[in-house]
Parts: sequence; structure tokens; C-alpha cells
Amino acid sequence: MDPYDLVGGHTHTVRIQINWGAYVERAWKLEYFWVYNAADTPLDVKCEYTHQAEHAKLEYLVETGPNTILNLKTENGWDGTTRSCLVYLDSQLVFTGVSPGSYEIDLGDFPDGEVHLITIDIFSCSSTEYAKKVTIMLVHHDGASLEIDYRYDHQPDAQALEYMETFFKTHSYHRVDCVLDQSLSSSVIPDIILPSFDWSSVKSQYFNHAGQWTDVAGDVDWLWCVSVHYIDGNAGFYCCDMIAIADQSWIDWCDQYGYSISWQRRAVMMHEFGHYLGMPHYSGDTSCPNYPCVFSVGAPVEAPTYCLWHWQRGAYYETIWHEPCATTSAWTRVSPTDGFETYRTLDTSGNLYNNNGYLYCSGIPPSSDWKHGPLFIRTLPKSIPLCDLRAFEAILSLSNTQNRMGDLVVILYDENKEMSMVFCLYDSWYSSTSRAYLDYWRVGTTHDQWYEGPHLDSWIADWRFWFDPHPHTAWSLKSELDDGTPQSHTHFTAPSGERNRLIEYIGLQFARSSTYAFHGSDLRVLNLRLWYHDDAVTNPIVVTSSRPRLETPTGDTTQTSYSTLLLAMSTIETQGTRRPILLSPKETYE
Repeated sequence: MDPYDLVGGHTHTVRIQINWGAYVERAWKLEYFWVYNAADTPLDVKCEYTHQAEHAKLEYLVETGPNTILNLKTENGWDGTTRSCLVYLDSQLVFTGVSPGSYEIDLGDFPDGEVHLITIDIFSCSSTEYAKKVTIMLVHHDGASLEIDYRYDHQPDAQALEYMETFFKTHSYHRVDCVLDQSLSSSVIPDIILPSFDWSSVKSQYFNHAGQWTDVAGDVDWLWCVSVHYIDGNAGFYCCDMIAIADQSWIDWCDQYGYSISWQRRAVMMHEFGHYLGMPHYSGDTSCPNYPCVFSVGAPVEAPTYCLWHWQRGAYYETIWHEPCATTSAWTRVSPTDGFETYRTLDTSGNLYNNNGYLYCSGIPPSSDWKHGPLFIRTLPKSIPLCDLRAFEAILSLSNTQNRMGDLVVILYDENKEMSMVFCLYDSWYSSTSRAYLDYWRVGTTHDQWYEGPHLDSWIADWRFWFDPHPHTAWSLKSELDDGTPQSHTHFTAPSGERNRLIEYIGLQFARSSTYAFHGSDLRVLNLRLWYHDDAVTNPIVVTSSRPRLETPTGDTTQTSYSTLLLAMSTIETQGTRRPILLSPKETYE
């Protein structure tokens, strides 16, 4: 169909049909679905329909974290009968309801950034296509909370706070909760806040969640947001765990130009919170040219947003590095002169192969060395501080273990080529059993080894490692091994010097035991995936100890193309103008 035939404000149905996919579950997956008009503006995606099946299943890979919530709403499509609606998390039933229906479902607590599969099963939809439609499907977990105090005559309106919360639930997996707290008298907050004003004293009295904050944007934090009358010389600032807004300055400005103060409050709060997330002003500290980004100047809009340039510089934008194990071309063999520590004796013999979506090693010769074999390295796209590492996943497989003996080792290396996190899948010919152990090595020689097992015969090990920022006073380094029964382990709690340790390489070492037969293609790497916050595009978080950053109201208006705003998979419509409201994390395949 010619897209120019689709004119006017009509609603159309897009059907994607893949033939010959019924022979296996999860035969194909939809990576993204973006619809644009001829002006390159993202269009409103209203819903997703069920297909015609006894069990009409819709599946989603989602990010989880502490206190994960699912908001789900289904409506009738071509089927007007009430049906059963089941929700599964990784094949485990977590909720039973009906369709049509609207629910808020508590999914539980998970490590920040951990990915899980949600399945929505509506039974039965066998009578017709488009039987039901999913109109809301949002997953979000704890991100930050704003304790909002206000001078008695400057209480933020409920619509502004609701928009702030809804924006982050829709754009990000991180939830931002706005908690309206208490009114402050004019004796506490004077008409004009002068540079000599004692903010620390007022904050210590009225900030109930003081201390529940870290200096790394993206952790689960409490911030104090206070709405005042005037601030001498500026109209708002962010500093450490505090946001201050000179509300009367913005009321005066909106009255002068006939703007909505509720709309402007949304933009100001998102602007200052953006600084907390690490977003700077535009290049050269100028106004952002991508109106209506909250870092641009101009008339307020009902649905303010962040442009893509700013969103990518915030802590809630996460990058996914993925090694699907489809080729060996990006892996480099390590020689003894390359300087890498190894978990087993380095042997330069043996070759890395790929076959049908997995990597394996063959050709390791027998030796008098006990555990020996080659090491293959991949350099990550950037050096990643441990505190920015949301999760690292390695899925390994061992099959046909009889009369074999050897190891498969996955290693995270720091910038000095020293081992940090080690995962070893060990198979013992002696006992006909295999097991896994996880070993975190701090800078130097201190390490913590955790054993799991034993196993008989073939099995798959799904291993995860992550930096856990909770609670605030005791961050930790954790691992989980899922062999059908997940088990987790804390390696270290707040170890000195490790938080900002830079991870730069991923290594695979295959090790043969002396002269015993090695596994070859029966010891496999199935998948490697790394979730991290990309500080390469993020300016350091704004922490102003001498004076706050100035924000000055202006009546100037700058217009630019909407194509520079957030790439959208779904949008909302306000007064005939489309505003992007959903951004997916970037995923790169290398």
C-alpha cells in the first residue's frame, strides 16, 4: 500500500504475517515497530491485537529491578466475550484475571537491569482474529523518589506531578515517584531566597529521607524537591540530593505570555531531574535546539520531553552489548606476551569455532600441564565502571560428559588485563560429575569463590553477575547461577577501590586436563550479553558546592524537526500534535 494513500486522521491496522512459524514456540521475535508519517514524525500506536488461537500468547522481554510493577490493560477487539487472562513471568504463573480488564501487578524484586520474559495468555481467542487488544503494557521498577515540600502558596498541581510519573513509566523501566509531603511557612521559606540562605539547616529539618541518596545517578535515590517563591538571581537549580524551583518566577513568566503554569512546572521539574540523571545543558552550555525538549527555550507544551541527544546522556538510557555466538571473527587469540592474567595455564594451540549459534574450541593438544588451553578476547565498545554494570549474562552448555575432562571459563577483565569476575564450568572425568564456580577477584590477589553443583550428564548454566547499588550504605557485587533452580551469592560488600574499576575485555578460555579427552563441540558458549550505562555520552553528574546552576526564564521560541526527539514506539496525542512517549534501550549486535 502506498503510504501516501493513508491521509487524514484515520486509524489503520498493520498486520505482520510470518509463514511457517508454527512448528516451534518463539520462532521469530519483533525487535522494534516504529511507524512514521511522510514528515518523519512518529505516529500513535494504539494497541497490539491478539492472534487467533486457543491460547493467544503475547510475549515480551523486559527489564526488571527492585519493586517491579506491570500495568496491563486489555480491551475487546472483535470478541465481546469476557475471557481468562493469565500472566506468566519466565513460565511461572504470577497473575490470573480477565480480559477486558485493567490491572496493576506486583512482579517482585530483582537485581537492577535483570531481563525476564513476560507472557500474557488470553484464553480462548480461537473464534476470531483481533479478538482482544493490549492497550497498556508498562513494566517499571524503583528508580528515584522525589520528596516534595513547598511553600504554603506554591503547592505543585497534581497534573504536573502525575505527568512526571507517567513520563518515566512510559519512557523508561525506571519509575520516578513524586511524593507530595508538607507545606512550609513563610518563616521557613521567605519571599526571596538570598545567596546566604541556609539550605542545609532547612533540609535537615524537613527532608525526611535525607541520606537515602548516592552520588551515582541511576541508583535508587531519594531527592528533596522544594517549591519556593523567588530565588535571587535564578529560577531553579539542582545540587546533589536537592532540587529547588522558584515557582513564582515561572508564574510571572507564564502570566506575561499567557502560558499554562502546570505545563511549565512539568518542564522545569523534568529539566532539573534531568541534571540529576547526568544530562547537561546543550553543547557549550547553550539552549538545546530541539524544541520542545525541556533543555530548550520556548513556550511550554502539555507533554514536554527530552530530545534524543539529552536522553542518551541520562542514567536511564542503557546500552546492551550482545554476542550471539554466530561468528568467531571478533575474537582474538591471546599470546603470552599480551599480558592477560589467565585462570588456567595459557596454551596457544586450539582453535575457536562456531556452529549453529554457539562457540566451541577444538584442537587443544595433550600436555603435562594440568589445566591448559587457549584464551580468546573481545574488547568491549568502551571501558565500563563496575558501578555502571547493570548485568552480565553468560549461557553455557555441557553435553555428553562421559570420559571427558576440562573447563570452560568466562572472564571479565579490567583495563589492566587483570581478572575481575570469573565463571568456570568444570567437568570431572573422575566422578562423572560437573559443577560451576564463580570467583570474583579484587585488584590484587583477594578473591571470593562460590561453588555450585554437582550435576550429572548434560546441563545448561545461565550465569549472571551485577553491581547491586542497594542499600545505599552497602553496595555489593553479586552473582546468580540458574541451572533450573536459581541460586544467588554476594561476593563482596562495598570493597574498597572496586566501585569504579573499569571493565574493558571479555575472555573465553577453554582448558584441557593434561592428557584426558577434551569435550570439543560438547562444551559450548551459547550467549553473552552485557547491560550497562554508557557514560561515554554522559557528562558527569552536576554537583555544585559553591553555587547552584542558574535557570533563567525566557520568552524566546525555537522550532525544529520532531525527528530529533525521542524515537518512539508509541505516542500520545495532544491538541493535534504527536509527542513521542516511549524509548527502548539501545541494543547493538557485534
